[in-house]
Amino acid sequence: GRGLESLLEMNMATDLASFTAALDRHGAPSANITYADRDGHILFRTIGLIPERGSGRGLYPVAGNDSANQWAAVVDDSQLPRLTDPRTGYVAAANSRVHSGRPLVSADNAAGYRMHRLDAILGARRDFTLEDMQALQMDMHNSQAEKLLPAMLPALSGLAEGTALEAFHILREWADSPVNNADSSGALLWEYWYPELARDVFGHGLDEELLGRLMRRNYVLNHAMDRLILVDHGS
Repeated sequence: GRGLESLLEMNMATDLASFTAALDRHGAPSANITYADRDGHILFRTIGLIPERGSGRGLYPVAGNDSANQWAAVVDDSQLPRLTDPRTGYVAAANSRVHSGRPLVSADNAAGYRMHRLDAILGARRDFTLEDMQALQMDMHNSQAEKLLPAMLPALSGLAEGTALEAFHILREWADSPVNNADSSGALLWEYWYPELARDVFGHGLDEELLGRLMRRNYVLNHAMDRLILVDHGS
């Protein structure tokens, strides 16, 4: 099919023109593509056939026997996100949403923490070396904890003496530079606290099966928890 042929052609491409031609042939599945070549060209592009729906956004089933729900057309490729040789000097993608408007490309996306980290690092300078890029591949900075801990730690400030208070001090110190090093007590506490907090929040209203399904859907869980922590914690 078109998808397989285009993937093979991407792997056989020799320059930007032949790679772009392979992207133009792609039908499904939809994907975000990043590209770089020895001539200094870079590219980001969303590919795949995206329907223009008669109603809804494809998030819930609709009645197939109602003509108002039928797909009106396929979204023109020119309307999908794309960047070629942007002035920023880089392109990046980390499973996060890259297009917030219409058409809806995807609703099941990772929280933007990794993308924000890439933007912070890659947007800061233009003189990166190969060693810099290798280090970035192993970057352990925890952008999620960096954003959430300032809103979460005050809830622990009234702890009495004991192990819990010691854990609070460790987390508060780690929050100044949250890096998931293998020997970090702060990172260990964070990685246990966040899912346990989620179980406590959602476990009251969900049975074990539904709670287990939610805990395995990292994208859904992260978006729900982070909104509760950052936006709705007072309600």
